[in-house]
Amino acid sequence: MSIPLSPSADFSFGQWFTNFFEKKVPISPSKTITSGSSTTSSNGFNHERRMKYWIDWFLGLSGNEYFCKVDDSFILDRFNLTKLDESMPRFYLQALDMLTDNFDYREYEQGTRVEIEKMARHLYGLIHARFILTGTGMAKMKLKYEQAIYGSCPRYLCKNQSLLPVGISDQPLTTSVKLFCPQCEDVYNVRSSQHASLDGAYFGTTFAHLFLQTHPSLAPTKSSDHYVPRIFGFKLMDKNQQEQLLHHESTTTTTTSGSYHTSSPSHTHLVPANSQSLPLILPTII
Repeated sequence: MSIPLSPSADFSFGQWFTNFFEKKVPISPSKTITSGSSTTSSNGFNHERRMKYWIDWFLGLSGNEYFCKVDDSFILDRFNLTKLDESMPRFYLQALDMLTDNFDYREYEQGTRVEIEKMARHLYGLIHARFILTGTGMAKMKLKYEQAIYGSCPRYLCKNQSLLPVGISDQPLTTSVKLFCPQCEDVYNVRSSQHASLDGAYFGTTFAHLFLQTHPSLAPTKSSDHYVPRIFGFKLMDKNQQEQLLHHESTTTTTTSGSYHTSSPSHTHLVPANSQSLPLILPTII
């Protein structure tokens, strides 16, 4: 029996593991075969192979393409997990065992296994946010960035600039992941509903900007191109210019009863007779 390489979104690793043991005859943990420097159990699993199963299954789920694979050594170093238990409402140790494939699925009922699996996904995301700030983590995210895994900027003048994942907050369960454009330096919502369910804290507020500082060659050259609104080919005044003009005219223009008044050669307004209101200003053409 083998683990599917590309599991579907509704595939449960916990259910697979349960079915696996139901079809296997229980084997005593003491029955091991030692070969070289690695210890292999009699069912054919060594520690190195077992270590990658849950994480590989998780990363293979549709919608998890944004994640890179966290190195096993990073997860096993408890210093890297400092205070993460405070962000876990429950089942921290069980979730950690699941990540490292030391979790015994036979000890828990199906409902509890489902809850632990949810916590394992959450824990992996929190660990991922720390891992991608390391040199190894950035190297893995660099490959995804160069392959445009996170998509390109929807802004026309950014010319398909590749995006980077970013969190609006480092606090879990605050906002979903967003996408940062290094060209226009704006933030966009993700397009896929599957990616929109990812917590922004799994990528954090620091990564995207530290990544560009670490890899300056990947930072785009800023463009001076910007869209200029026009009417019949004439540029329009921006809002600030119109407000300044309106303020100036409100203090200098005097309305003549029953007449039309022209205050500036740049634009003309009509003022109704006996009206105490300010002139109506249409979009101003430069």
